[in-house]
Amino acid sequence: MTHKSLVTIATTFSLLVLSGCTSVAVDPSKVATIKSITITRLELPEYTYLGRDGESAAKHAGVAVSYYALGVFGLAVGDAVRTKSEQPYRDAIKSALDGSKPSFEATLNSKLEEALSQRGIKTSWISAPPKLPDNSGYDLTNTDATTDFVIELFPFAAGFSFEKGASHPNVDIRWRLLKRYPSGKLIETNRGTVFYDATFNLGNPTSVQIPANNEYAFRGHVTDLKAHGEKPAIAMRLIAEQVAKITAERALPIAK
Repeated sequence: MTHKSLVTIATTFSLLVLSGCTSVAVDPSKVATIKSITITRLELPEYTYLGRDGESAAKHAGVAVSYYALGVFGLAVGDAVRTKSEQPYRDAIKSALDGSKPSFEATLNSKLEEALSQRGIKTSWISAPPKLPDNSGYDLTNTDATTDFVIELFPFAAGFSFEKGASHPNVDIRWRLLKRYPSGKLIETNRGTVFYDATFNLGNPTSVQIPANNEYAFRGHVTDLKAHGEKPAIAMRLIAEQVAKITAERALPIAK
């Protein structure tokens, strides 16, 4: 079993336990009654990097070996070492994207608001709350949202991957729809994930894979992205627009 499989399974299990997750979508006939919603603003702590070359495979294998040798502690230590060794790649992605505005997250936020506004839904934004201890989402216990529904946007990945001599956008954005009950508690009613260039998904029926686009493949490692000018940033913005559109459609489906 690979390191990524171990982490993904553990994360998904935590999500199911902590949120009481259900994949039953909100009744489309009732969506028309929703006139306002609160959204956690998508904020990226940093861009992510996923390597699928031989070097990265060796690093992931080393993390897996640490897990079997030392258990969860070994997994954490090994992953920390791998993360540190990949920091130059994340820095290179940041350098290639930061000079082009609007950013990936700003585009996604604005396009999601635009999509909902076109349906007569007013959006209020809150900063992302603290993460849950297992990094599986945000702790919404003490959120000051006053609307009956909240959409949480959580970035599992937003950056680039490298494989077979080319770098590709790598995006994995999870959304959750939560409803406020009379007690004041927010309860999850639906969730989904929107992927681009993601290779592992446990099969949530509300998840969507954005089709690959050859124009988004950039020759060279992520350290060469800057040589492609604004094209990598434009690709990320176009993907952000698709993520926003799909999130609006899946979180608050329109009755047909």
